[in-house]
Amino acid sequence: MLFQISFSVDGEQVQVLKYSSTQENLILVLEEFLKEHVKIDPGSLKGIGIVGIGG
Repeated sequence: MLFQISFSVDGEQVQVLKYSSTQENLILVLEEFLKEHVKIDPGSLKGIGIVGIGG
């Protein structure tokens, strides 16, 4: 399934990425995305959003 993930770190400009996953549970998708693709301190994460955009 394809997702659009938006996030901001320490007040930086919001980044919007498309992300593909075999998961359908949004929490599991976010966990997978953060572990594999975003090397940040979770405390610096100021906002995150996720939307399913296709199969």
